[in-house]
Amino acid sequence: YPLYNNILVTDSHGWLKYESLQVKAERRAAKGLYILAAYTYSKAVTNDLVQEITSDPGQSYYPLLPFRTADNGLASTDLRNNFTLSYVYQLPFGKGQTFLKNANRVEDAILGGWQVNGITIVHSGFPLGMTTSSNQSGTGIGNRPNRICDGKSDNPVVGAWFTTSCFVLPTPGTLGNAARSELFGPGQINFDISAYKSFKVTEGTSLQFRSEFFNIANHAQFSVPATALGAATFGRI
Repeated sequence: YPLYNNILVTDSHGWLKYESLQVKAERRAAKGLYILAAYTYSKAVTNDLVQEITSDPGQSYYPLLPFRTADNGLASTDLRNNFTLSYVYQLPFGKGQTFLKNANRVEDAILGGWQVNGITIVHSGFPLGMTTSSNQSGTGIGNRPNRICDGKSDNPVVGAWFTTSCFVLPTPGTLGNAARSELFGPGQINFDISAYKSFKVTEGTSLQFRSEFFNIANHAQFSVPATALGAATFGRI
C-alpha cells in the first residue's frame, strides 16, 4: 500500500484519519554493500470506521453515543513507530575481491562467493481496547469499563501487561467511561538473516547454497494481552 502524509477516509457515519512522518535512507550498491532503511512515525485515528483489514480495538457505542466523540480512538492498524532495515553484502573474499584475490581453487571454493542478506523490523505495539466480559449496560451493545487511573505498567510482563486495577466495572445500567482504545500491546523486534554461496560449475552454470535464519535471535514475539474485564485472563498475554 502506498503511504501518504495525510489521509482522511469517510463513509456515512465513520471516518479514519492517518498522518505520518516518513524518512528513507538508501545506499546504492557500492563495494558489494547495499542498504535500505526506512522509519515511519504515524498515528491512525478513527471513530470505529469498519476497515477491510480488521475491526478497530475496543467496544463501539454507536449508535448509542453518550457524547459526540465517544467512539474516537486509535485504528487497529496504528503503529506509532515503525523501523525497517534491509541489506545485501557481497563478502570481499575470493578471486577478484579485496581479500584472497589470488586464492587457489580450493580457497576460493571455501571462502569466495559468499553473500549475506538481512531484514530487521522494529515497531511499537498495537493499540488495546478495553471491554467487559459481561454486558450489564442494559443496552443491546457491549460495554467498556470505567478507567480510574492511567493503567500503564512501569514493568509490563506476560502475566500482567498493564495495571488491571485501573479498570473497574461500571454501575449496572450505565456505559463505562474508558475510551474505545487505551494503552498499547507489546512491540516487536525481529532479525531475519540469510547467507548465500555460489559455486561455478561450468562457464554458464552455477550452483547456489542457501542458509536462511528467521528470527535468528530467537526473540519472543508476543501477541496482545486479554482486554475483557471480568475474564480470568484480563491483562495477561
